[in-house]
Amino acid sequence: MKKKYGVLVFLGILFLIIFVCTNLNHFRSKPKIGVNSFNVASDEIKITYNKKEYILTGREREKFVDILVNICQEEEVDCTEKNDNTEYDILLDFKNGNNAKISSKERMLDLGYGVVDISKENMDKIKEIFEHKEN
Repeated sequence: MKKKYGVLVFLGILFLIIFVCTNLNHFRSKPKIGVNSFNVASDEIKITYNKKEYILTGREREKFVDILVNICQEEEVDCTEKNDNTEYDILLDFKNGNNAKISSKERMLDLGYGVVDISKENMDKIKEIFEHKEN
């Protein structure tokens, strides 16, 4: 009887290890930010800034996503705070059904279900990406 349970436990652990190893890249390739798992996984991000459209791909996209993830790790997403009077000058389209807005004046990121305050350092990093694209 003990052998039977031992074999079942062994097979269960083996199955768990195989499942985790085969799905590890799946979880890494789809970074999510915020409490509602706002998905930023897409090949490109279409951004409207100062009435100009930019497409971020490759390394620029990765750098921008890293900044967004960092913002949401530094500050908690406030799902109750909404300010309809905020003027958003940066519009983000992730081409996967998720959109977000940034107010550089208020230093605020609106994920659609809540807002996050953006530090001055992170706001400067975001603006730096666009300044680099314009040159």
